[in-house]
Amino acid sequence: MVVTKLTMQGGKPSKQPYNKRVRTDNDRTYNQRRAITKKAYLDFYHSKEWKQTRAEVLERDLYICQMCGAAGNIVDHIIPSLTDWNNRTDADNLETLCRRCHDLKTWKEKQHQKGKVKRYMIINIVVGLPSEDKLNYINKHKTNNDLILDFDNLMHALTGLDLYKHNKDTTYYIDLFMSQVVRLLKDDTNYNNVWITRTYPDNNIINLLSNYHDINKIFIDTLEEKSKIFCKKNNFDFYKIKNKLNSYDLTGWKHLKAPQQ
Repeated sequence: MVVTKLTMQGGKPSKQPYNKRVRTDNDRTYNQRRAITKKAYLDFYHSKEWKQTRAEVLERDLYICQMCGAAGNIVDHIIPSLTDWNNRTDADNLETLCRRCHDLKTWKEKQHQKGKVKRYMIINIVVGLPSEDKLNYINKHKTNNDLILDFDNLMHALTGLDLYKHNKDTTYYIDLFMSQVVRLLKDDTNYNNVWITRTYPDNNIINLLSNYHDINKIFIDTLEEKSKIFCKKNNFDFYKIKNKLNSYDLTGWKHLKAPQQ
């Protein structure tokens, strides 16, 4: 049995083989509307800059789909260009895909957009000396619809190591994941709160998201003796971390005393 799909051609519905790529009336209407309302967007994809970037990415990926390993000739933005326009030529945000994987990814992105609920989402960046105090604070104030981005818990989930034990090779992938999620958050309002834990303030995150969401900058003031014990247990260099943290300007940050115990 041949699997077919219903598509519009010449103003009339027409059955076509499911795998056949047809230029439908809907395609033409969409492109005409996009050319009017998103001229800069359309111009970019016809520019020499994009054509050169596209060629470089295809060569880098050896014309292989980065999702399934089949032959690919589509260069796709991992984070959609309309979401992160300033990084539209960033090779780290581009990958080669085959038509099937590209269509599947596009469909998933559309479903995600349909399911979005507009909320007043707040970004909470929580920093401080190594201890359990940052996560304890988050667990005390989180809601049932929050996103928590915590390096140590991601490391634990990805490696199976004990919590607060680190694998240097995995750090790269966590940083990459965190970077992409943060960029996606610019266009998101799905959550009540997003909690991002760091040891040190990260101005890149603040600058990236401050134009889109309210930012709560929270410094958890942990007792030094408490952090020393924590660092010794987990083989962290307390004094190196403390000196680096002290070099940051925390003016404008909310200072919260952590419990002594």
